[in-house]
Amino acid sequence: MRLIETLLPFESKLNKKTELGCTLTAAADKIERDLMASYPEEKVTPVVKKLRTIIKDFNYKGHNKSIAIFVSPLIEKVYYFTNTGIQQNAHSTA
Repeated sequence: MRLIETLLPFESKLNKKTELGCTLTAAADKIERDLMASYPEEKVTPVVKKLRTIIKDFNYKGHNKSIAIFVSPLIEKVYYFTNTGIQQNAHSTA
């Protein structure tokens, strides 16, 4: 199974938590549908579960401009992009 990657620009001060949560959930739903069309359920489910956990625990606070989420069977990483650089999330595993 390949790496799932999701990039999402946003302005945390301008977007409400529910709006951004809905956008992330919709992206996860689409990714899950796409993966289920190409891979067996037993390979897709653990990776999508990781993605949904990241979304559930997403840090909506701060001065982030964009996020990048990378999930595979072996890793999960979230990067928050700010005006000054990248902040790696504590969700990161390798």
